[in-house]
Amino acid sequence: MLHARVLIMAAGVAVVLAPARSVHAAWWGQVGGGVYAPLAGTADRLDPGAGLSLGIGYRPGGGRFGLLLEGAYAGHALSQESRDALRTLNGDVTLWSLGLNGTFTPAQRGPARGYLVGGGGAYALRALAWQPTYADASGCDPWWWGWCDSGAPAAGQVLGRATTTRFGLDGGAGVALDTGNRTQLYLEARFHHVFLEEGRSAQFFPVQGGLRW
Repeated sequence: MLHARVLIMAAGVAVVLAPARSVHAAWWGQVGGGVYAPLAGTADRLDPGAGLSLGIGYRPGGGRFGLLLEGAYAGHALSQESRDALRTLNGDVTLWSLGLNGTFTPAQRGPARGYLVGGGGAYALRALAWQPTYADASGCDPWWWGWCDSGAPAAGQVLGRATTTRFGLDGGAGVALDTGNRTQLYLEARFHHVFLEEGRSAQFFPVQGGLRW
């Protein structure tokens, strides 16, 4: 009888002390932002940019493996090298992506937990070059899609634009920190490789931080 009472008291204490909802629940949402660094040849054409991401994840049974559906946006200014080649003062490339990733969180102790993430999806890239002042200008796209324009554009005239949607892969790792109030803070780095036309590619390495709930 004494042993039964002890077990009942222990179970009651565990219920009282247990959190109302585990941060490892089956479903979670996340929002983040950070710096997107272009790599390799992409770094010659674009400056580092900033981006935002929003995702929803599912972890069957609250286990170690999960799925993450994530959308992201990033903006990059054309590098000085690209602006010189196009003979324009302004230009940018915006990147929209929607991907499905797998996640794996090894068994760990403590409030900080490392994890791996990787998958693929669709990447929509939009390039735009314009001339904000009246000047003779001509140029051709030196990297991805191949447009040419020439003449004497008026103030604000667009010299060229191009849009493409391509498949890409990503992979990386991060660490999530339990905050004690049913949320997590996370810091993550991922490599993105976008397959472009004619064997070309665009590569990015975003480092992001954010919130999960």
